[in-house]
Amino acid sequence: MKLTQRIAAMFRPAAQRVTGRRSNFFASAGGGGGYSGAKVDRLTQDWQPGNAGPNQIHRADGGMLRDRSRDLVLNNPFAKSAVGAYIANVNECGIFPKPLFEDAGVRKAWVDGWENYGESEADVTGMQTVYELAGLWLEELLVGGGCLTHFVELPPSIERRIPLAVELIPEERFADDQDDYVLFHNRRKANNPIFRGVELDARTGRPLRYWIRPTHPNDLGASFNEPFPIEAKDCHYAFFKKRIGQYRGVTMLYAAIMWLWKLGYYTDNELMASAIKSCFAAVINTEDDQDFGGLHDGDPDGASTDVWFNTLEKLAPGIVARLRKGETVTGVGPNVPMGDSMAWLIFIERAIGIAMDLSYEELVRDYSQGNFSSTRASANADRKRFKPMQQFAINHFYKPLYRRFAMSASRAGIEGFPRPAALLGDLDNWLRVAWQAPGWMSVTPLDDARANEIEIHNGTKSRAKVAAERGEDWEENFEQIDREEQLADDLKLSFSQAVAEETMQAESQAAAEAKAAQPAKKPASKPQKGANK
Repeated sequence: MKLTQRIAAMFRPAAQRVTGRRSNFFASAGGGGGYSGAKVDRLTQDWQPGNAGPNQIHRADGGMLRDRSRDLVLNNPFAKSAVGAYIANVNECGIFPKPLFEDAGVRKAWVDGWENYGESEADVTGMQTVYELAGLWLEELLVGGGCLTHFVELPPSIERRIPLAVELIPEERFADDQDDYVLFHNRRKANNPIFRGVELDARTGRPLRYWIRPTHPNDLGASFNEPFPIEAKDCHYAFFKKRIGQYRGVTMLYAAIMWLWKLGYYTDNELMASAIKSCFAAVINTEDDQDFGGLHDGDPDGASTDVWFNTLEKLAPGIVARLRKGETVTGVGPNVPMGDSMAWLIFIERAIGIAMDLSYEELVRDYSQGNFSSTRASANADRKRFKPMQQFAINHFYKPLYRRFAMSASRAGIEGFPRPAALLGDLDNWLRVAWQAPGWMSVTPLDDARANEIEIHNGTKSRAKVAAERGEDWEENFEQIDREEQLADDLKLSFSQAVAEETMQAESQAAAEAKAAQPAKKPASKPQKGANK
């Protein structure tokens, strides 16, 4: 054992030292079996990972993970691309509610009320629409690890009909010092346990309050006032929960941070080396001790020099170089990595994509590394991850906001909304909503259109599902088609409805003719009995 390892063993907790001795004892006594991943030998003896709880890990590493993630998104193109891929595919232009009332007039009133509210009243600062808030909320979850949506009641005014407004609170404003395991002079006393700024019910572990700083601690005009609590009923904290007992989230970049940083470090060095090398167009190789070559005219001592007395020379088209005996001119190109380095870079990029639950194509937007089938398979695998996150956004941002919007609009007497007593009396029915999330266009639209037509004809797929896969609403499609046909009739316009059928028939006929034109294969002749004897 090395000296450093012996010293480390001296400070290792006694329980670990005993455990290590016991495992070595049983191994020397001939005890076999067990998991190879738990074996301790000369290669794995330094691998002693801890098993701290999720809140302890957050206290130790959460802040640094968050700071590094924000730095990477600002300066690393791959980190920015990964976050942008999720926002574009999960939220895109927004996830839209569609009330399921039977009365079409009431449905329209609720939809119009939501759109008007989301356009100018949802944001407490008045700077963003509700769908822009949703995109920012999702980015905070991905990069910061979580986001607290605070629902604020503002007084009505000419510009505000509905009192409800939304304030997004980032992770940095959580009062991490409000912790039962950290004692600060300004810590508020509470009878309930507090983990990382989250006050919990001692019996159930349910969050009761969130302790929040008044402003971002490192922003302009930061306040040093002590934190204040926000009741859990007035807000909704969203984060990706990975472990039982976890109360605060960590950035989604956690498994890719070091890979992203090292890849950025490597490419920065290569770019800098290339930039420096590209400053030199050519060098003169000489065999003597002369300080100057022959690319300049006149006396070398009279040449222009820089601050280190190096002559400044230029190359121009058509120049003639008069060299001394033994001198040669060698061109210097940029420092471009060799071709075999690309496979290594692609491997690193693929690993970053795996850590971010993204395909290589979605992360890098490079579709040249695979064929059409593999690219389509990657896109389908990405959608399997985007859809659960769309549902997460519906459950943790849109639904909590929509519920409070309906109650606030009811209290404000907005047309089409029931009285508060009627709303609360049948709340579940009033809040029945179908959420329309973004979809994806087909990679092979003709093939998918044929497949959809067959499935609709066979009764195995609905038109609503076909429209939803593209991020569209089937009722809006039908209504729009009806309006177009009525307008066409009014203008006495006629359009052929058999174009698609004729095209498909023509393609089928062409395929059949091509198959018929192929020479028929001759059947293999059977060997005669007694042959080759």
